[in-house]
Amino acid sequence: MWISKKKKKGGYEMITEYAFESYQMFSGSGDIIERVFKKVETGRGGVWLYPVGVDNPAEHVHFHNPKDVNSDGYGGRIIPFKLEDGSTYEAKGPWHSNADDLFSSTGVDIRDTYKTFVVIGLEVQGSIHNKGHISKLLYMDEQPTLGNYHRGDAIAKRLAEELQIPVYLHSKSHGGSNSRWVKPNEERYWEKEYYKEEDNNEKNT
Repeated sequence: MWISKKKKKGGYEMITEYAFESYQMFSGSGDIIERVFKKVETGRGGVWLYPVGVDNPAEHVHFHNPKDVNSDGYGGRIIPFKLEDGSTYEAKGPWHSNADDLFSSTGVDIRDTYKTFVVIGLEVQGSIHNKGHISKLLYMDEQPTLGNYHRGDAIAKRLAEELQIPVYLHSKSHGGSNSRWVKPNEERYWEKEYYKEEDNNEKNT
């Protein structure tokens, strides 16, 4: 079991609760303009784009179908993607997507490059929308950490099964946050593939 700590002068102080922070909205198109992208085309004419030179490309994956003239991602606007070869790819109505779909479509695997901040506790008061907080903490990242998007779910699942009681998970990334109770022995759609890959990684180390 993990216990949350923060360093202070003279030693460590136990952190007993975490107050939800207000989520700050960001401009998706502004994020695109600031980055340089790699372009990957599919056999069916689709175009995937993800940034290079950043440590969390999974959070900035986009998909564009040039044949879909009515695509209305970003309100149907034409969004310019600066490419690594110096050219610009103009996409009408591209959609923000995810690393799982990129991998399924192209085989490009950046699924372990989400940066998430995870907090897990036994009690929650209020919610993220009304200045609530999580108490009786079991785990809290010191800072946003790279990994699979479901990293927090996996930690919470193991704690819930170890304690055989529900634990409360809060996981925050660039694209938003997810808060929910995780029960012992529950199964979710992502778990089979996630743990299969995790087991393979352990065998190869």
